[in-house]
Amino acid sequence: MINPRSGALRFLVAVGVLLVYALGIFVRQRYGIRVEIRNETGEMVRQVSVKVGGAGGRGKTYVLADLAPTARARVYVQPLTESDISFKFTDATGNVHVDTLVGYAEAGYCGTATSTISSEKKVEITSNLGCWKSWLDFI
Repeated sequence: MINPRSGALRFLVAVGVLLVYALGIFVRQRYGIRVEIRNETGEMVRQVSVKVGGAGGRGKTYVLADLAPTARARVYVQPLTESDISFKFTDATGNVHVDTLVGYAEAGYCGTATSTISSEKKVEITSNLGCWKSWLDFI
């Protein structure tokens, strides 16, 4: 039996925590890039979609739900070789907006890209291509 005050138990707990963290990084990388769209306009935003464009016209479009005020939508996308990631939405007045989230991504890239649509219809984009948050990046 291991004494709870022994260094061996602390070592085993530390190794266990590191293994769970490392497993989380491995799993998170399999999901690709997390794209989050936030609606801070105070109005409904409709026909929200995220497009992963690839060389030679390849790519995939992810259709998201319409976003009520203060709502957000999240999707995990898999970039192709030499991809860009953009999103499109229609505002309450019927104007269509298209913005680039990530200008260049390769297959296997992992990270996050967040777009906040403000009440002035300005789009603030932040991106971080790296998956070191492990399991916390799914929250």
